[in-house]
Amino acid sequence: LWGKVSNGSVLVFLSLPSHFGMMQNTSTNDLKRLLEQQIDKAGVMLLCNDALNYESIAHDLWELAKTGKQPVAWRALWVLDHATRESIEVLMDKQKEILALLLHETHEGSRRQLFNILLRYSIDTTTVEMLLEAVLGWLKNPKEGIAIRANAVRFLYKVCVLEPNFSAELKEVLQMQLHNAASGGLTNVLQKTISKLDKLN
Repeated sequence: LWGKVSNGSVLVFLSLPSHFGMMQNTSTNDLKRLLEQQIDKAGVMLLCNDALNYESIAHDLWELAKTGKQPVAWRALWVLDHATRESIEVLMDKQKEILALLLHETHEGSRRQLFNILLRYSIDTTTVEMLLEAVLGWLKNPKEGIAIRANAVRFLYKVCVLEPNFSAELKEVLQMQLHNAASGGLTNVLQKTISKLDKLN
């Protein structure tokens, strides 16, 4: 049967052992071959549906993500990012692995997707201890991607919910970043978070 992926501006078809949406018997190698293609948003959403319906698909996508081999890894994470928006159960038992991978990932797309996924889960003191220094560094680094810096702000707010005593210090950090923000999107996230911090106190 056939699954549609995009190849540049031309739509091509990739032979698969089963149809999108009915992929419970698909092997990891089948998924790898699919993700080696330039898959489009429609293909991602169909794979997302498979990940939500079949635990084996979600598992194999995560295994491909962990390899770090691009572009397969970030495309697998792209699918899992969408899947976890629908249900955090998809990677519920992978939070420690997500955290460890995020700390060591260098590919910008993969880092962004990993951070998106991590933010959907609750955090504990262990997560804070492992990530806090790195996240503060990402936020303060003007060369860091805007999406990573915005996610850093969101993570730090979650830290304040867990540890309210950190709120005053974080507010000072965010206000400093607000003066130097070069992006309207980041400015908006900073302003909203500062307002939310005021309500925590």
